[in-house]
Amino acid sequence: AEYMGEAEAAIYHRQYLEDLKSDLSRQLDMTHTTAIAAVEAAHRCAAGAIVVITTTGRSAHLVARHRPLCPILTVTRNEQTARQAHLWRGLHPLFYDRPRDDNWSKDMDQRIVYAVDYGIKRGFLTQDDFIILVTGVQAGAGYTNTMRVISVKEALANPIISRNQ
Repeated sequence: AEYMGEAEAAIYHRQYLEDLKSDLSRQLDMTHTTAIAAVEAAHRCAAGAIVVITTTGRSAHLVARHRPLCPILTVTRNEQTARQAHLWRGLHPLFYDRPRDDNWSKDMDQRIVYAVDYGIKRGFLTQDDFIILVTGVQAGAGYTNTMRVISVKEALANPIISRNQ
């Protein structure tokens, strides 16, 4: 474990991200573009974590591909997606099995708080940290197009998604 930490510290993450972006010569879809923006934002504000709310796991995989320095908290209701997320570097899969709220926005807020609570309990998030939130605009797979920078305090104190509804 000591050697892994040293090896990880030796990687030039900023250069790695730039190299990955330069290799992407084709036009990207909205999910991939949002993933790149989330990693950039995490680097710029030294975020404590990136929280990805996902159905299939694709959004989280794309974020992980660009190797952010912070952990990626992947919240899903799909057991298979949570299991498969263990295969990606930096992902912390969180299987969310609580009953679905009829109000989609409130349900999203509950999943965000679930992820933030996990990060605080595991010790890699504090009240003073920022998190990057990656979500979609509606329920279901294929709608990831939103990235927000919020504080942990804000995520725990106020609704994030439902306040805009």
